[in-house]
Amino acid sequence: MLSAAPFVITDGGSIQEECALLGVPTLLWRKHTERPDGVGANVVVSRYEPAVIEAFLEDPARHRRPPRIPEVSPGARALEALAGWR
Repeated sequence: MLSAAPFVITDGGSIQEECALLGVPTLLWRKHTERPDGVGANVVVSRYEPAVIEAFLEDPARHRRPPRIPEVSPGARALEALAGWR
């Protein structure tokens, strides 16, 4: 559902990371972030500045990026390890 969203507004860093991987336009409702994921690409840090917020909401689609799906899935690795465990 997140990947199909037209855009996301969040104050959460973990959602920022997921949106960065999925390329979903994201307005991060924070003054700053310690996480670089997606910032300058599909993630815009609002800094609570009306001009930044308005610019994002005017055309969030311009921030959409192609998904960056990792080649290695942590879940798949866990399943492989469990499948070999007896």
